[in-house]
Amino acid sequence: MTSLSIEKATRAILKMDGSRSERDIDNMRDAQSLIYKYTVAEATLVRAFTIEEAAKRIEQRRDDYIREHGSFDPETGIIELPGTGDEHVGELEEIAEDLRGLLTESE
Repeated sequence: MTSLSIEKATRAILKMDGSRSERDIDNMRDAQSLIYKYTVAEATLVRAFTIEEAAKRIEQRRDDYIREHGSFDPETGIIELPGTGDEHVGELEEIAEDLRGLLTESE
């Protein structure tokens, strides 16, 4: 791909007289490629941000559950949860971890 500014590419694409030189056609192809690369990069960033935000929300739910239902045992230094609370917290942690795993799978 030749070195091309967005401005030059736009001028080549918007050339009004309808005639296109070989260079104009190359510039248009380069512009399309450049636009595609920016679009893919932007979509990748949005996806990563969205996945990370989802993982944080799951962790927030975990923390809220612990705060609402947990009790600290000073003798053991452990937060105790009623019933299957430990399993619930573990599942939430797994979900957040699995979500973040999606980021490394796509790299």
